[in-house]
Amino acid sequence: VLAMTFGRPTMTSHKWTVQLPALIDDEYLTEVNHHSSSSGVQPATVTPRIGCFVYTLKLFSIMDDILSAFYNVPDGMESTNKSSERQLPDLDFTSMVELDRRLNEFEAALPAWLTPSGCETTPDKTQRDCNALQVNVLRA
Repeated sequence: VLAMTFGRPTMTSHKWTVQLPALIDDEYLTEVNHHSSSSGVQPATVTPRIGCFVYTLKLFSIMDDILSAFYNVPDGMESTNKSSERQLPDLDFTSMVELDRRLNEFEAALPAWLTPSGCETTPDKTQRDCNALQVNVLRA
């Protein structure tokens, strides 16, 4: 978020080798799912507390790609212009449309409890998480 706020490339990469956590709270990890061979069932009526974290990681992955596309200048391509304004690399229209598509798909895939209308009916902590995620989507 700081990189985006200050218009800088990210300091760390989102390229991790582990899967994102499942949307199952710890107390439900040992529940047995009779419909499949997997264990761990989050009740449909209970909002997973880890949900905002998981969706924030997904958003940060997209934001990292956006920041990399706009602010990473390949070696040897540094601007010789010494003006105070930073020169942004040329970004083709296809890349911009692709990044916009990914943001739109991310927003469309949000569960109801993380959407602005769904935040009104959630507990206080979840509502704060929801509001923070919505702010980050709008900033991207």
